[in-house]
Amino acid sequence: MEKESSSYVYGGADEDEMSKREGEESAPASPSSSTDDSSAPQLILEDENAKYTMEIQAGCKGAWFYFCLASWWCAYSISTAALVSVVWPAQISAVVDDPKKEDIYNGFVPSLGAMVSLIVTPIAGSLSDHSTSSVGRRKIYIIIGSIIGIAFMIVMGEFSSKSSFNSVYALMILIMGFQFGMQWAGGPYAGLMPDLVPRTKYGIASGWLGLAVAVGDLIGALGAGFLIRHDNFWYVYAFLTALFIVFSLPTIFGITEIPRPPPVEKFSLKKMIKEFKLDPKKYYDFYWVIITRFLEDMAIYSILPFFEYYYKDVVKVASPTLYSSLTVAAIVVASIPSTIVSGWLSDKFGCKLMVYVSTLIMGSGAGMFCIVVYRPSAVISLVLAAYIGIGYGAYQAVDWALALSVLPPDANVAKDMGIWHLAFVLPQVISPIISGAVLQGVKERSVTDAYAVIFALTSFWFILSMVFVYPVGRRNKKGGSYTKASKNDVEN
Repeated sequence: MEKESSSYVYGGADEDEMSKREGEESAPASPSSSTDDSSAPQLILEDENAKYTMEIQAGCKGAWFYFCLASWWCAYSISTAALVSVVWPAQISAVVDDPKKEDIYNGFVPSLGAMVSLIVTPIAGSLSDHSTSSVGRRKIYIIIGSIIGIAFMIVMGEFSSKSSFNSVYALMILIMGFQFGMQWAGGPYAGLMPDLVPRTKYGIASGWLGLAVAVGDLIGALGAGFLIRHDNFWYVYAFLTALFIVFSLPTIFGITEIPRPPPVEKFSLKKMIKEFKLDPKKYYDFYWVIITRFLEDMAIYSILPFFEYYYKDVVKVASPTLYSSLTVAAIVVASIPSTIVSGWLSDKFGCKLMVYVSTLIMGSGAGMFCIVVYRPSAVISLVLAAYIGIGYGAYQAVDWALALSVLPPDANVAKDMGIWHLAFVLPQVISPIISGAVLQGVKERSVTDAYAVIFALTSFWFILSMVFVYPVGRRNKKGGSYTKASKNDVEN
């Protein structure tokens, strides 16, 4: 094993100490041999394929590391929560002339952007695996993708009912460009956490990432709800752009990636395509985790883009956009404490239990909405949204940890997590189209029945997600895909 790869120290070792260690002929790395500074996170070699992870210190330094790691994910969540649930539905409503076509366009337009993500995410993740950039093999893609996404957000701010930029087809192209940028960054970002965090800390790191999602969703939904104007979207896009930049900076400047020793294998498109076929024996659990996440996000995106229309058509509030924002805010506020608690509980009792509990809560909450639509109440709707938020937070806390814990030791992590990330993106393509078509069809008979069907469909997806996580971790070590350590992470 090359000395360069086993001596790197994250944050705290001075240059003289680094130079001294680089000149030594040493045994294979261990935390105790890499530095005498016990306050610095140290490099450890975890798996047979020498995955380079950090020994994260407890206390303020460790918290700062996790904050910097999760900060870009918070920026991503701020923008996507605001755009998908609040801004794009309002913007589509503003530029589409025929109100009867709003449901169809609202299901179809964001899906086009998500289709771009299906292609870009795994390719960018795989490219980053082979990157030799001095900036950092993940960070260079995060920076470039973020710049692209910001540029498209600025242009999308021009589209409104009173602007000369009011073509829904042009808006489609811009949404696709925005998604290209976000996933060019997001695919490599999915490999950043397993690059740096030891397997034993996946639960904590996943909890921080879940908290980042919750805080980002809250800021994005509330900010967009209060700033949005149907005749001028500049304010909300300026708000989202500014926050995206602010929350991206800690990840870009606060995280130092560990360089891989040469030679770094060159990227091959042919090999990458071949690698997308995962060995079912090695990746047995991972396949089930992908299915579970796919179904959970099918549930979320079957209703999330349509809350504004639910408040307009069923509850009939004066400001459906504001109430759509408050609904997302209620989900997020309730999710924050459950995210914090569930990340810790997952390390004690395993990720599967949290998935069972979280999907049961979310599925039952969506089922209760089926009753509320026949006796509509804005207050009860917000209470139910908060109830769903408890389950949502619990799921977000273990989302990353569950996927990472079942990867085989020799996994190409960024590529595999890019594939896993598709289970988040693909429902954004499929689910809104299904829900939009159902609403359009059933509304002709009964508006109330149409939304009851949508909430029932949402509950159905959640329950399926709970069912399909059951096989994870149940195969023995010989026939399954997990190591002993990862099986303990999944189910104690």
